[in-house]
Amino acid sequence: MVHTATLSTFLTREQYAAFTGLQGTVCHQQDGTYHNATHRASGVLLTAYSIKKCTYYSYYMTCRINFKRLIEQENRIVVYQSADYFDVQNAFDTAIQGLCKGLPLFTDWRVNRIDYCINVCTPYVREYLHLLRKGDMPPHLHIPYNAQRNYSYRTGSVYLTGNSTTINFYDKANELRAQQRTDPTITDAIIAQAHNILRLEVQCKKRRTDYLKVKYDMDTKHLPHYLRDDIALNTVARALDNVTKYAEYRRHSVALDMVAGMDCTGRTKDKLKLLIDTIARQYSSVYKARDKLIADGVCSKGTFNRYLRLLQAHNINAVTIPDNRHIAGLTLQQGLPAVQDLLFAAASGEQDVSGIADVM
Repeated sequence: MVHTATLSTFLTREQYAAFTGLQGTVCHQQDGTYHNATHRASGVLLTAYSIKKCTYYSYYMTCRINFKRLIEQENRIVVYQSADYFDVQNAFDTAIQGLCKGLPLFTDWRVNRIDYCINVCTPYVREYLHLLRKGDMPPHLHIPYNAQRNYSYRTGSVYLTGNSTTINFYDKANELRAQQRTDPTITDAIIAQAHNILRLEVQCKKRRTDYLKVKYDMDTKHLPHYLRDDIALNTVARALDNVTKYAEYRRHSVALDMVAGMDCTGRTKDKLKLLIDTIARQYSSVYKARDKLIADGVCSKGTFNRYLRLLQAHNINAVTIPDNRHIAGLTLQQGLPAVQDLLFAAASGEQDVSGIADVM
């Protein structure tokens, strides 16, 4: 449930001198940093640099690490889980000490950034990404500019970024196909491993790792504290909840029929139907519909959010599937399970790869 991380540690002057003097260490003259990619194939990149403070120097090292790659070279899709801890620790310490004796060991490193992720297996990766794109956007995140300086999702993903967190839900096979154009090590066999994989990834930057330290009552920011499956699952689940309510995706007409049968006033039913219809429009989404209905004087922000919760309470996602949209393996009455159901099934190892919900 952990993909990669950026770690840091202090070095002594002797450790710094030993590292910078290695045959495999290269100096970047532009910024005076020293890089060593000896163990790049195993997912470890090391960088050292010095900072002058008054009359003395401080020495630092950062490490970009792909945890699972240290112990698994063949399968490029699987990610680290808590059960891998000691194997990863031993592999890291062996690699580091083999490179330069005396460098900090696995438990000595502090976390600057950590990327939690879970692979969801479903034949409906494309459909889920379309539905997630029509979801909500937390106020602390935004869609980044594209090359034309327009706000636009990256191809094949839901990508939202901010000062503390980046959310990236994407088609893993599509990502590998794009990387294959410039990386000959990515073979067709590796891409085949990613077939039907929807990766849900949350990149926790320094502000978020500081927050996690407080939330989970960690004594320090040292690496072992962050390598917990429960922290990874909770972090990804929270990010997912910010984008989409925990409710099944229904066909449009099915959702409207369910609203008609709800035990509430006719006025509320009309507003709920209007909300669903507004979100269903081409290029619309939950956050765009919120802005529109508020601007039109239909409802306030608080009322809009209350309507979303009311639909969720009846297991209706405000984002619906068009009635005429053909989805292989589904009838025109069937929808798709909530992404959260697939997430928790994947985390528990009990995932049903069908990804089909019967909502007839």
